[in-house]
Amino acid sequence: MKVGKLIFSLIATLLIICAGGLPASTGVINFDNLTAPAYFSAVTPGTGLGPVLVYPDVTFNYGVVLNDSGYDYLATTPPNLYATTDFHPLAIGVAGEYVTGEITALFNQPVNNVSLDIINGYGAATFTVYAYSGAFVGDLGNVAIALAGYGSAGDVETVSLPFSGIESFLVVSTQTAGYKDFAIDTVNYSIVPLPPAVLLLSSGLMGLVGWRRFRK
Repeated sequence: MKVGKLIFSLIATLLIICAGGLPASTGVINFDNLTAPAYFSAVTPGTGLGPVLVYPDVTFNYGVVLNDSGYDYLATTPPNLYATTDFHPLAIGVAGEYVTGEITALFNQPVNNVSLDIINGYGAATFTVYAYSGAFVGDLGNVAIALAGYGSAGDVETVSLPFSGIESFLVVSTQTAGYKDFAIDTVNYSIVPLPPAVLLLSSGLMGLVGWRRFRK
């Protein structure tokens, strides 16, 4: 097949994709790809368990991966969860040895259908998940849930974010400063291809064909 015909075939395929749309690809992060200790005091930052935790689609921050045996086996997809605290020290023994008591997630591209499980690690509190269209800017809205205290019925719940084009989210609680302690698990999302990007590629291919004809 000549190069010109090949390019036109690619353009036609891309235009069909734009017209009909591409199916969304789904993802789930359950933090179970790591071997993790049960307690914050056994985690040294920078050893692969957090606070910064990088996956192909999303980067988490301000928590560490723990085995749920130290969390009353409350992970919704055992054995691990991603936990934060501002009163259990990490294993570094210097000032700043606590994480912040909040959790963030930053996706590599916009996603839809985000849901996550929140596990309360202390007293009864309200947990709020803020969704953003950019890197923690462009407020899309938030969802709040009330969870019972740790070890009580209702201390684990799923939060679903009814927003499209989410690029980041932030999880915070009303727990008192110095007693912030909770975890997340089973983060689900779907990645929807962006038609403008496909159209841009189509335009570039069309320009290439025009340039080839001009040269001839």
